[in-house]
Amino acid sequence: MRDQLRHLFYNVMPEWLLRRHVARRLRRRAARLAAEAGLLSEPAALVEVLWPYFEFRPIQIRSEIIRLLDQIRPLRPRAILEIGAASGGTTFLFSRTAEPGAAIVSIDIGFDPGRSAAVRAISRPGIALYPLCRDSHQRSTVDEVRSICPAPLDFLFVDGDHTYDGVRRDYEMYSALVRSGGLIAFHDIVPDRRMRTGEVTHADVGGVPIFWADLKARFPDRTEEIVEHPGQDGYGIGLLRR
Repeated sequence: MRDQLRHLFYNVMPEWLLRRHVARRLRRRAARLAAEAGLLSEPAALVEVLWPYFEFRPIQIRSEIIRLLDQIRPLRPRAILEIGAASGGTTFLFSRTAEPGAAIVSIDIGFDPGRSAAVRAISRPGIALYPLCRDSHQRSTVDEVRSICPAPLDFLFVDGDHTYDGVRRDYEMYSALVRSGGLIAFHDIVPDRRMRTGEVTHADVGGVPIFWADLKARFPDRTEEIVEHPGQDGYGIGLLRR
């Protein structure tokens, strides 16, 4: 009965009031997550704390994102760019893996004020976080990232437009901002079942695996893959060293 009443409540609520209600709930949950995370910095511990918070949980395989964080930490990153933040869970993880005082730019075309405020709240204290509701393919967005992070990036995470042209453009427009020795990561490099057999599932990796295959062919000695199981339905993280 309680679930039915909640469903009815949400359906009759005016849109502006619903947005306000959702934003307030996000702020409460963000405050709780930030308090629970405290000063944790170990990747596995951070993921363990984050996962029960479905409002912020990233669309990632736990073992894969932990291994990615293990790769990022030795960089001692002070400048990070994330393209495609979704719920903000990866932003939370990156902020707590970065160095104190680091700058993180998180771009997502779906960011609204409520989500942006919540993502700021769950990020590590002392981090300069910039959640931007932008189209990453606009030249003005590149210029804005440069103005926020004048120093070269230590880490770039590409998980936005999953079309072949979309991921290619993100790579071509932002990879030059990454310092020598820095790291570029791509999410969803494993073909999903739609690509393999035509079976439609929740996974939709788009053209990312094709672009990743092209990139591996160009830089065979600078690429690495983080994949829990080669037969899995999408996911997977590809790494490219600058």
